[in-house]
Amino acid sequence: AVVSTQSTGKLAVGNELQLTKSLYYIMVDRAQDTLKCCKDNSRIKDETMENVRDIRLDVLRTFPNLCIFQESGPYHEQLLDVLGAYASYRPDVGYVQGMSFLTAVLLLNMDPADAFILLSNLLHQPCQRAFFRMDADMMFVYFDVFNLFFE
Repeated sequence: AVVSTQSTGKLAVGNELQLTKSLYYIMVDRAQDTLKCCKDNSRIKDETMENVRDIRLDVLRTFPNLCIFQESGPYHEQLLDVLGAYASYRPDVGYVQGMSFLTAVLLLNMDPADAFILLSNLLHQPCQRAFFRMDADMMFVYFDVFNLFFE
């Protein structure tokens, strides 16, 4: 039997957060409202503006040779939506440079709602969370463990 990458990802990471596709669509709407407000440059916190700016910049730099994530590409809007939805879902983390590459790989293997659910659960894991939240103390703990493991 053939097992799809989509179901393999769900099995490997799981959905400990019990996120739903409905939540994804709510977060996409929230992110799109933020984007509209950012165009007006009114009623927006500086942190939100930075997230929007960073997402837009990084999406354009995501696998540029493939041309599928750039403005005219078929995955451009989906990548913006998933990253915006995640930043809306986890404002304490927001957007961190490099998330676009991870998300792009997910989008190549599953629909946007499932990519959001998998991304959110993946970044909820302690190791990934430490790095994406820039928790220096925990990052050093993981670096030390890594170094011990590979001595």
